[in-house]
Amino acid sequence: MTLFNHIKQREIPMTAPVVMAYPPAEAAPGDALGKPVAMAFLYRRTTQDAAGPFGAVRVSDDPPVKVVSVGRKGMYSSGNFQASAAQLRAWLGAHPEWQPAGPPRVLAYNSPFMLFWMKYAEVQIPVRAAKEK
Repeated sequence: MTLFNHIKQREIPMTAPVVMAYPPAEAAPGDALGKPVAMAFLYRRTTQDAAGPFGAVRVSDDPPVKVVSVGRKGMYSSGNFQASAAQLRAWLGAHPEWQPAGPPRVLAYNSPFMLFWMKYAEVQIPVRAAKEK
């Protein structure tokens, strides 16, 4: 609600997705993703609002990131997100030219009020080329 109140007070139109970040310790295979440690709302344009702290909300321009990604329809649940993260880890295992560059994150595209079977999310793992160590 903190994030929702921020965009409502600043009259910023709701766009998708909401990004849920997970702690690095939970990125290891076999661990449940659990609860996100941070949530972010992606503005449509960097000119939409000023960067800086706004109470509990911090607005920032993040640098571009390369990811491996898989889309998923259905309920937003730790189990579903973990299954997608496992699929991405398997892909990374088969493609040694890429290595993880951070913990998984989930991009949720629908409101909590959307019927669960219609929801769409994207699970991503940031990556870098193995030669970039």
